[in-house]
Amino acid sequence: MSLAPSRKAGDTVETTLLQVHTELRHVSDHEHEHHDALTTELLTPSRELPFVGICLLEPGTVVEIKSAMVVYGEAQRRGRFLLRRSQHDHLLEE
Repeated sequence: MSLAPSRKAGDTVETTLLQVHTELRHVSDHEHEHHDALTTELLTPSRELPFVGICLLEPGTVVEIKSAMVVYGEAQRRGRFLLRRSQHDHLLEE
């Protein structure tokens, strides 16, 4: 069974981000379903990694990596960002 285009794109972004930013450690879905990484050292915003609404991430902070495609599918619709209520609630409980 192949992955949906949005899932493939998300996996690519996640892998790339984890390779570029060594301050992040990958967290598998088997380890924890509701976040993708954990900071291993201080992570601060930069041109390549802008933050919105926070100034820094301290070591031990859980991170959910999200991305959006510019277009989605063959119909060339604009990309969408969807965070389901249940996902949001789990992140708030952390």
